[in-house]
Amino acid sequence: MLLLNDDTEVISGGWLDAMLEHAQRPEVGAVGAKLLYPDGRIQHAGVIVGIGSFWEPGVAMHSYHFYPSDSPGYAGTLETTTNYSAVTAACTLFRKSLFEELGGFDEENLPIQFNDVDLCLRMRERGYCIVYTPYAELYHHESVSRGQWSGERSENLYMRERWGEVMDADPYYNPSFSRGYGDFNLRADLLRPKILRREAEPKKGDLRKLVRRTMGAPEIHERPVQKRPKLVQDRNNTRKAANGNAKTSRSETADATKAATREATSEAGAGRWGSGS
Repeated sequence: MLLLNDDTEVISGGWLDAMLEHAQRPEVGAVGAKLLYPDGRIQHAGVIVGIGSFWEPGVAMHSYHFYPSDSPGYAGTLETTTNYSAVTAACTLFRKSLFEELGGFDEENLPIQFNDVDLCLRMRERGYCIVYTPYAELYHHESVSRGQWSGERSENLYMRERWGEVMDADPYYNPSFSRGYGDFNLRADLLRPKILRREAEPKKGDLRKLVRRTMGAPEIHERPVQKRPKLVQDRNNTRKAANGNAKTSRSETADATKAATREATSEAGAGRWGSGS
């Protein structure tokens, strides 16, 4: 069973055979194609789940979006047959019996977007693989037939509630890669020196810290103030006491010296006046 958007255009022959050779494998649930914009940039080359937002946990995004069509991708995955968590329904091939067994698309909760992602995740839940093949190339004039994207916020919330744990652990996308885009680049926070990374979880209710952590924005690492060991404190107290005693002793010696000087001066003056009389 082939699903094909009415805003797609075949680039070369053999694309359907390239998809069929995987769709007929018993362990494969769905097969997706390599879709290009008319200017040659990548529109779809597999779907990564759990990404797509800097501000909150994401749902899904096309991998290598806007990459040049001749790019090899990370470890050559744009040019090789690769497993993904999902593929777009703009061009996908699967067995009709499996589609009916799963109950088709969830049109009630996902009438506009993510219904293809949800279907693929249900396939993977039953142990099937989702395959992307670069040997089936088509142009995709995205949203030409339906207009601009008009998805509902409720669909994002439904997907996060239904598949949140699964999407946050996509086995085909390293957790060290960017969470905002499916570009296979390192997250911004991992590019900072380790001492500046935020290790501790933000306190509950601290929205600003949560947003900064989700965006990968730099944060100053706050080091906890450590108490000095008791031995060091005792040593410091002994030194302070010794310094205080020394100051007291010096002060007493100075006072005694001044008193003796005044007494000697007084006796000398009395002698002079007494001899003169």
